[in-house]
Amino acid sequence: MPDSYLKSLPCPLPEDIAHLKGAGEYALAIKLIDRRLSGDIPQMLRTRLETERMFLESACRAITA
Repeated sequence: MPDSYLKSLPCPLPEDIAHLKGAGEYALAIKLIDRRLSGDIPQMLRTRLETERMFLESACRAITA
């Protein structure tokens, strides 16, 4: 995992994504992250969302395995 991913972790998740994550709605959170990533957002938030997407994908795989 690149250093930039770890450095992005203090950046808070947007509230809607954090809510979905907290509710265990990982697939919906990933879709919302993808929608955000398709737009023009600050680089730190972009990196944070990419990092969270990786975490959520891993969680989804673990749940369905």
